[in-house]
Amino acid sequence: MVERYPYKVDVTGSSPVIPTIFFGAAAVVQLVRIPACHAGGRGFESRPLRHIYSSFIYHHNILYLCYYICMKLKSALFTLYIAVWLILAIDPWYRDDWLLENLLVFIALPIILWCEKRFGFSEPSVWMLFIFFVLHGIGAHYTYSEMPFFTPFTEFFGFERNHYDRVIHFLFGFLLFLPFLELFFSFEKSVKNTFTFTLVFLIAASGFYEVIEWIATQMTHADLGTAFLGIQGDEWDAQKDMACGYLGVLISAAIYYRKIIPKH
Repeated sequence: MVERYPYKVDVTGSSPVIPTIFFGAAAVVQLVRIPACHAGGRGFESRPLRHIYSSFIYHHNILYLCYYICMKLKSALFTLYIAVWLILAIDPWYRDDWLLENLLVFIALPIILWCEKRFGFSEPSVWMLFIFFVLHGIGAHYTYSEMPFFTPFTEFFGFERNHYDRVIHFLFGFLLFLPFLELFFSFEKSVKNTFTFTLVFLIAASGFYEVIEWIATQMTHADLGTAFLGIQGDEWDAQKDMACGYLGVLISAAIYYRKIIPKH
């Protein structure tokens, strides 16, 4: 074995001067080697930068895999929703009421697809949109006031009416807060301003929807309007529906406020 000493100026037996290579009059490249003592007896190893690069490639592949799975999940949920919607479109209890209820879908779904392509929703937001629209589709099939799957709850708790519509109004504010927050954040980078605007927008939307329902009763047959509204004899139905929507918005806002605002 040949003993190698650390390089010192004018000392015989030390490691040679690190060679320098000139490329014309341009850059100067100096070859750098790692001492064998640092290589653990395995000779000269590759530069640490290569290990960093390999690590970067590994994590990049993981991120790409997560992105790929997320994209596939979005496509799967959209396909599943279309399948559920088509099934619920078969022989609804009241076809005219079903058409009125699905005006929301006909208007909102193209906008959501455009926003997804333009800005992109997170995976939790996609799940929330999926759950809300599926539950809305079930209510449109059976009508909110005659929802049979909610009848056991009505009988168990002794309710005087079917409260499925109130649950959906609550979920409107609770589930849609995050998707709208992400959407508005694409336009306004101030987190606090976006948060406040989302809160006010959903509260206003809850009241605006009740106005749309009232207009529908004025423009359609009285029986159809009653089925669409689902007031079930409650003259304060609109106000209570809005209150449920407000409650959902406020609860969701309180949850995300603690997670988002302190970080900014």
